[in-house]
Amino acid sequence: MWSASNSNKVGGIPEQVSEFGILVEPGNSSELANAMLKILLKKDRYRYGNLSRQYALNKFGTSRMIDLHINWYKTMLGKNGNQ
Repeated sequence: MWSASNSNKVGGIPEQVSEFGILVEPGNSSELANAMLKILLKKDRYRYGNLSRQYALNKFGTSRMIDLHINWYKTMLGKNGNQ
C-alpha cells in the first residue's frame, strides 16, 4: 500500500509528483509540516499513493525509458543519414 507524498519544488520533482502529492518550497519547514499533516489526515491518501505509483511507473518506468531511448536513437540515426 502506497501513501500520497510531499516533496520540494525543485528540479524535475514537480513533474514526478504530479497532482498526486503536495509540493512545498525548499527550506520552508512550516509549509512542509502542514503538508505532512494534510497527507496524514487525508482519508484517501492510499488511493492517491497508488495512483501516484501507477503514474510514475507509466511515465518513468523501465519499459517507457527504454522505448524513449530507442526512439531517440532511431531519430538521431535518421537525421545523420543512418551512419
